[in-house]
Amino acid sequence: MICPDALIKSMREKGYNIIRIPSSGHHPLDLVGRMNGATDTIASLSDLRSSSNPQLPHIESNISAVDIGNTRSSSVKFGIGIEILQIVLKALGGALGVEFGFTDARKMQFEAKNVLIDKARPVDVADFVKYCYYNQPNSLINKYLMEGELFIVTEILKSKTLSVKFEKEDGVNAKIDIPAIEQIISGNITIDTSAKSESVLTFSGETPVVFAFKCYALGFDGTGNWELQAVKDGSVPAAVADSPTEPQGVLLGEPGLLRLGRGAF
Repeated sequence: MICPDALIKSMREKGYNIIRIPSSGHHPLDLVGRMNGATDTIASLSDLRSSSNPQLPHIESNISAVDIGNTRSSSVKFGIGIEILQIVLKALGGALGVEFGFTDARKMQFEAKNVLIDKARPVDVADFVKYCYYNQPNSLINKYLMEGELFIVTEILKSKTLSVKFEKEDGVNAKIDIPAIEQIISGNITIDTSAKSESVLTFSGETPVVFAFKCYALGFDGTGNWELQAVKDGSVPAAVADSPTEPQGVLLGEPGLLRLGRGAF
């Protein structure tokens, strides 16, 4: 869910930003600010509403991500893999102890299962922001507008199931001591050992964890009104509302895992 190489490449090609530390606290219509090298969720689109605004854009939830493609990472070294597993299990509502004698693995590979999408249509968000204003000159939002960048999340990918493959150095399936790993797992986590390969464990939690999102830039049109923009490096901002098809979301930062904090929100 937060792994390098193959997963990042696949997701970025579809316009998704991969979150370094997954969390259940990310949603469509979040406002993401970028300033001084840091990226944080700072507010929600609802904070921009005025009495003349229409209703917030509709969010369609729990769409099966049948066309999302690859959600499997490349193999990573065991030490890195354990850190990833600890982070994800914590986000899912559990914890992994520090005794790792349950396997002779030297590598791990991850795959998000049963991925779901929550999304608002970019064109609906674009229509909404045309009616927005924010007249609080000392606010955090205004600071990002003046000194940084603002983006609106339109889509998230989430899952509450993570499949983990344990491998030896040469890629051969590793052994797993199921009773031993059950002893060091705590919280609301279930372990499925029914995979065809004895080297694969599937961990599930009760709350879906967000591991990727699409977003668009919040900018201004020629008359000074806000508009939603699709922006690529080195290109002129293009209004989402004027696009005949849904444009690709904005990729934040260099290829890799995005540190997305919560800021003051």
